[in-house]
Amino acid sequence: MKNGILIIVADGQPGGGKDEFLRRLEADPWFMKHAIVLGEAAAQITLLHRITQEDKALWPPSMWVGFQKLIAEWGIFALNLGIERARRQGRTVLVLNRHIPSGAAYLPG
Repeated sequence: MKNGILIIVADGQPGGGKDEFLRRLEADPWFMKHAIVLGEAAAQITLLHRITQEDKALWPPSMWVGFQKLIAEWGIFALNLGIERARRQGRTVLVLNRHIPSGAAYLPG
């Protein structure tokens, strides 16, 4: 909990159902009246920069280090942005798809 906002982290292995779980939460009017859902930092970065699995397969170690750092920075900013939005909108719950609190790490393979 931070600033009176309950923070929930959906975590699990790739393909474990996190995205579907969060889509269902977002479809519930009562839940969305009280909560904000943030997408996964790595997925957002990957989509924004159109990074493919083929791209990642060719990355040297330095690219993975840079990707990890970007995920961390993005995650910290998004967490703070989500808390601020929730506070301003009078919502009491922030749900994160992985993000920093889950210890999410993205490594080759």
